[in-house]
Amino acid sequence: MRSIVRPALVASAFALLSAAPASALMQVVISDTDLGVSVSYTGSLDLTGLTLQTLEVPPPPTVTGVIQPEIPALGAFDPDDLAVYTFSAAPGEEWQPYGSGPGAGGEIAIIGAPFYFAANPDEPGEGAIVLPGDYISGQLLSGSFLTPVPSLTLLGATPGSYSFALPNDSIQLTVEASAVPLPAAAPLLAAGLGGLALLSRRRRRG
Repeated sequence: MRSIVRPALVASAFALLSAAPASALMQVVISDTDLGVSVSYTGSLDLTGLTLQTLEVPPPPTVTGVIQPEIPALGAFDPDDLAVYTFSAAPGEEWQPYGSGPGAGGEIAIIGAPFYFAANPDEPGEGAIVLPGDYISGQLLSGSFLTPVPSLTLLGATPGSYSFALPNDSIQLTVEASAVPLPAAAPLLAAGLGGLALLSRRRRRG
């Protein structure tokens, strides 16, 4: 799994977080930025039907961010302030990947509160949510983080909308399409300008 180092600049992540609207469910957005791939989330979670677990294996020693489309797993957690909840998905509601890539994970800096969710790759239908240790069911939670991975394409995430069902709630994920790079956009622009010129000549002749 590719390493993510701590981003030096988090100003744009703070701007994304500040602009994100509150929601009755958890909404997560992954997008490309000039500084790397950004993850932002805001909303609340109903913990009814989830089981609080005691960690048998210690978490990584640093604040960690994860983007793993094929599991699926996404989010960030703080080893000094976390609570792990597990659940079993109802038949037909097993979580599906949001891409085919293995993704990346490593140390990051979080703006706001940590939030992480993942399916259990060894037990189909089993999943986990990691929240701040003092989180109360239904409470608003928001956060964001940046990675220096330059694009979603490298992470193997597929643009689109995804829903991950919980026993009494859901997580809505949006993977935004990458912006068309300038070299690829140039032929489209030229074709468009050529079409406008042709239309203008026809109008003058008419």
